[in-house]
Amino acid sequence: MLGGQYKIISEMGTGGMGVVYQAVDVMLEREVAIKRLRNEFSSTPDVAERFRREAKIQARLNHPNIAHLYSFFKDGDAFYIVMEFVNGAPLSSLLPLPWERALAIFLRILDSLEYAHSLGVLHRDLKPDNVMVSPRARSR
Repeated sequence: MLGGQYKIISEMGTGGMGVVYQAVDVMLEREVAIKRLRNEFSSTPDVAERFRREAKIQARLNHPNIAHLYSFFKDGDAFYIVMEFVNGAPLSSLLPLPWERALAIFLRILDSLEYAHSLGVLHRDLKPDNVMVSPRARSR
């Protein structure tokens, strides 16, 4: 049990700084996504601080097409960000798309970027692998 509250179900993917897991918050009985700062970066104060800043920035965002941040914590030497689990597929796995569907998704992405930019937040790693598209057609 991670942090005394989260049960890891599976690994969803890895990135430059972290690993993302599908998990369950056993206290609230809801699915979550947990991003763990990779071990080789946890002991580097600058990188750990950047990870914490990422969590603080995400916590400020409240938009229907941006995953909500639930928690940030440290367990042992590892740092974790707990966020809303988006049940869907990465945009990259859906390509190519009919132009009508692509346009609808693109407009949702632009709306969420405009919102983030209005708060002074820049994404820095926007790519089809980082956009989740749910069956309800909400892109995250």
